[in-house]
Amino acid sequence: MSINIVGDIAGQYYALQSLIAKMPPGDLICVGDLCDRGPDSKKVLDLVMKFGTSVLSNHDHMLASIWEGSNYYEPLFWILNGGITTLKSFLPNRWKELDQAYLKAHLQRNTPSLDPTKNEVLNNTFRAYTRMIPKKYINWIKNLPKYIEREGILITHGPVNPNLPFEQTLMLGHVFSSPQSLTSILWNRELPRRNKRLALQVSGHNPYRSVNWFKDQYGLFGVGIDTSASAVLTGINLPSMKIYQHQYL
Repeated sequence: MSINIVGDIAGQYYALQSLIAKMPPGDLICVGDLCDRGPDSKKVLDLVMKFGTSVLSNHDHMLASIWEGSNYYEPLFWILNGGITTLKSFLPNRWKELDQAYLKAHLQRNTPSLDPTKNEVLNNTFRAYTRMIPKKYINWIKNLPKYIEREGILITHGPVNPNLPFEQTLMLGHVFSSPQSLTSILWNRELPRRNKRLALQVSGHNPYRSVNWFKDQYGLFGVGIDTSASAVLTGINLPSMKIYQHQYL
């Protein structure tokens, strides 16, 4: 079966369209980070929801968690790490006020002497904007699997932390209060190691300037396909192992 696995998209809709056009027919599976940073998160979500699927990732999880009002993440953390572009893609008629709110958030974060109580005011402001996103997008994100396994190939957002049992890496924790949460496959920055039960690990999350092939004395066991550090969207076709790429527009 042909599978096209696409790296972190980050709102780059037109690069995604062009990349898919280059790849052979096959099931579309994304490693997450569909939204944030790039200009067209809504269009990316619409395309993947219609034509493919994804694993859950930290940026998409932030969007869904803040929409639901959970305490996993502070809205300001999400907004200042690319979430503002997601809101703007869903709320094109509110760009001016979103830009003003973002400027206040940026100044507040970079001026510690300012009244810290303003953080919660800004957090509530962005929670309200996030709630304007249609619920169907949130429900779809909430139902994404944390990993997809196909014939010995494991697809995750972040690489599997090599220092923990696999089941433990699936756990989600409060990212600001529990260091262990950073070891999950949504946030892990550790490099992967060979897993005896898996033929190949495919992941994103860690930005590289080019595709990162992970090998040991027994051969290839993993590949990192987040090439956002070079403003390039990468996909890999399996079983051919051929790499396809397209520059951000």
